[in-house]
Amino acid sequence: MDVSVFGDFTYDNEEAWNDFVLVNGLQHKLYNYMLQELGVTLAGYDLIDLDDTKDSREDWLSNHYKAHETLAVVLHLAAPPDLLDIELNDDNQFSNWLQIHQQIHQQLDSIFEV
Repeated sequence: MDVSVFGDFTYDNEEAWNDFVLVNGLQHKLYNYMLQELGVTLAGYDLIDLDDTKDSREDWLSNHYKAHETLAVVLHLAAPPDLLDIELNDDNQFSNWLQIHQQIHQQLDSIFEV
C-alpha cells in the first residue's frame, strides 16, 4: 500500500480523507504485523475508524503520532516531526502535513521493504 497517492488533497475532500485514513491505517497494521513476526509487539492504535467530529480527528492525530513515535523508537530512528501541531482546515498546513507524513512512510516502507 502506498500512501503517496494521498500526497495532495484538501482537508475538506471527505472522500479522499476517508480513503487516506483507511490506507494509512492498513499500512500501520502491516508495519505492526511485520514487527510482530520479528517478536516485537507494539501497542495497537486504531487508525482506521474515524468519526466525523473535531474531537475524533484530534484523537486520531494524537494516536497516529504516537504510532509513529513508537515505530521510531523500535526501529532506532530519529523522532518523527511533530504531526500534532497542525490546523487541519488550513490548506497550506494540511498540505505540508501530508508531505511530511508521506516522507515518513517512504522511510518506513524502505526499512520494511514494502
